[in-house]
Amino acid sequence: MMILAGVSIRLLGATLLMVVAGGAAQAESTPATPPAVGIVEAAKRPITESSEFLGRIEAINRVNLVARVMHY
Repeated sequence: MMILAGVSIRLLGATLLMVVAGGAAQAESTPATPPAVGIVEAAKRPITESSEFLGRIEAINRVNLVARVMHY
């Protein structure tokens, strides 16, 4: 039981050391200046409205055309 406790303490210590070292490495890699962003000026211009859909095209309403034959 004593050997198991010693291994657990060493494992806990190694894990804690890795967490602390990882946090320090991450803090060093963080840039001090904010990232550059692009700027676009707003312009007023005419636009054409359109809609695009994916899928099948099917009519909402249907009409049946039936021929009538008249006998005289």
